[in-house]
Amino acid sequence: MPRQVLIKIRRGTEAQLPVLDVGELGFCTDTNKLYIGTPSGNQLLVAAQSVGDMLKSIYDTDSDGKVDAAETADSVPWSGVTGKPSVFPPDVHTHDDRYYTEAEASNLFAKRQGYSANISSVGWYRIASNGPVTAGGTGGTRAHAMFTVRDTQSGLHSAVTFYASYHFGNNPTITVLNRSWYGSQGIIKKIRLIEGNTYEGAAIEVYCGATGTVDFTIYDNEHVNGWTPVNWANGSIPSGFTVTQIDLDTYDPVFAIAANGVNNMFYIQRNGQGTFMPRGPITWNQLKGV
Repeated sequence: MPRQVLIKIRRGTEAQLPVLDVGELGFCTDTNKLYIGTPSGNQLLVAAQSVGDMLKSIYDTDSDGKVDAAETADSVPWSGVTGKPSVFPPDVHTHDDRYYTEAEASNLFAKRQGYSANISSVGWYRIASNGPVTAGGTGGTRAHAMFTVRDTQSGLHSAVTFYASYHFGNNPTITVLNRSWYGSQGIIKKIRLIEGNTYEGAAIEVYCGATGTVDFTIYDNEHVNGWTPVNWANGSIPSGFTVTQIDLDTYDPVFAIAANGVNNMFYIQRNGQGTFMPRGPITWNQLKGV
């Protein structure tokens, strides 16, 4: 069949390729690349596979922006990966002071301790101790920490937060910082700190006036031999030990202080009234509020 029409396009080496007119084709005789002119310049249309260019029409047939072979590699199972090491030993490195050491982390967690229980009978329960808490015992030192005691019993629901501290049988102090309840003033009705002589130890106990689910947490327990949490053991006062106590059920305080055996020394009630209970004889001026 004789040729009727011969159409030729611009051709030459790639280095000689000029800026093509829009729609004009240009063939590179040395690289076998085919370009077309566009308003923004020459655009590659076809490249011979031997040249190494990766055309989207060949390597990204689904036009998702990822090479098709890479998509296949994404689904290779771990067992199908060859040449991987059998172990992954860490490089030698050090941690600066931005990181906690194991000992520091353990110490921090140790300062937040507590127990939960289901109380089945009304009475006093011990939640923390320091030393033996026995007459004539040795090992008691000093303790200072914050406690939060809660009950989650249906119809009751209460929480009280307080600090408790003593030092070698001296100056026991309880300070209630906050307290709230839903019904019947909750389960926790009283708090007491019992202590013996210099080394006999001390304990924190709470009075549960109803049965149900309770728990407590100790915070800020900084002393090395501070308060040790006790799992809701039955409370008791050893012979010769003294008591410092706050009666939550009697005065319904939101803030209260008791110290050195003076119970309910100072408290602010839920209605906003505050009461100071002096130790010893009351003077006329105290009665007048002067």
